This record gives sequence, C-alpha cells and structure tokens, in this order.
Amino acid sequence: MGGRVSDVAGTELTVVVVAAGLGTRLGGENKVWRTVQGRPVWWWAASRFSGLVKGAVVVMGEDRVLEAEALSPSLPFPTSVVVGGRERSESSAIGLRYVRTPYVAVHDAARPLVSRSLIERVLQAALITGAAVPGLVAADTIKRVEAGLVMETLPRASVILAQTPQIFRTDWVLDALKTSPAPVTDDVSWLEQAGYPVAVVEGEPDNRKITTAEDWEWLQSQFRGSP
Repeated sequence: MGGRVSDVAGTELTVVVVAAGLGTRLGGENKVWRTVQGRPVWWWAASRFSGLVKGAVVVMGEDRVLEAEALSPSLPFPTSVVVGGRERSESSAIGLRYVRTPYVAVHDAARPLVSRSLIERVLQAALITGAAVPGLVAADTIKRVEAGLVMETLPRASVILAQTPQIFRTDWVLDALKTSPAPVTDDVSWLEQAGYPVAVVEGEPDNRKITTAEDWEWLQSQFRGSP
C-alpha cells in the first residue's frame, strides 16, 4: 500500500492519546494536566494532529474524564474521551478498540511538541509498510545489564530510542492484540511480537517526553514569547 506527501491529509487516521497515567515523577500535579498558556499538556499533544486525523480518542484516568470532556470541544477535530486502565499498555488497548479508521496513531500525552512534519513522515512510512515508529539514534553506548553486571555492549547503529506517534494499520494492531496481548512498553511491540513489519523513521529531539523538572522547564521555555 503506497503513500505520497499529497495523500497524507486525506488518510483516514485516528489518533489515540494515552493520558491515563498518574504522571507523578515530576512531582505535584499530574504532568499531563499541567498547563501551558492555559491548556494542559495532553491537549497540546492532541492538537498537533490538526488537519491530519478524522478524530481522536483520549484515554484518561476515571477521575479526570469530565474535565477532559469539557476541554475536548476546543480541539480541532471530533474527540471521544474514554476511561483507561491501570497500566499504559492496558490504556492503549482500550483506546485502540474505539478506532474505526483504517489507520491509527498512538501518541504519548506527555509529548506536546511533536511536529507536523514528523507525524507526516511516520504516516507516510506506515502507508507503505503498514506500521512505523519514530526513533532517535542513541548518542551514548548502550549496555545490556542483568543483576548489576554487563552482559553485552549493543552496537549503537542497531539501536534507537523509540518515540511516538507510532502509526499502524488498525486491523493489524487489533489482530496483534488477540495473538500477543501481554503488556508492552510501547504499542508497536504488539505488532513486532505478532510478526508484522515495522518501519523506522528518524525522530526529533524536540519531540521530547515531559518527565522531569528539567523537561518541564524546557517546555515552558518553548512557549515563552508565543502568542
């Protein structure tokens, strides 16, 4: 199945924004509910898909569903808010079952500055391969460790640091969930376990996951001076 740049805006794509976690590592307010210019982080993450998706499914903790529903009309596409699970992979699986478009993007709610160009590049690769993930080449040496001892050093050229959005055929991921339902740390792992091919697209440093106080300060700095 092929895709060109001109095809992207017409692709039937839904984005699933996973925002059900507690987000406590940053301290204080749940990180995806911290506000920048009056909008929570998860809202900014969802809004980056404007013009590229038919709609969104936002997977939220049960205690924040009503707040999320109140904000969802301000997004530039139809948005459903659903209650997530206890683990991230469970929340993703719940969101995926609400998707009715041929392709789906799963995106971390804590990555609010994903660029349109990155989304387009991942989508183009998914249209060709069926599934795609963005990733950064590791800058440091990667070692596999067990019980506090180094088992091996992995060649950096063969390792990426995976990002989101991860985009794939909806029928593929729903099939993979049936055959490989075990919890995973990222959604494309279900497809890998089920034997589906997954393309890799070069990620972007600014597609940063807001996790630490340093990340939060960086995010605020990106918005300073913005209208």
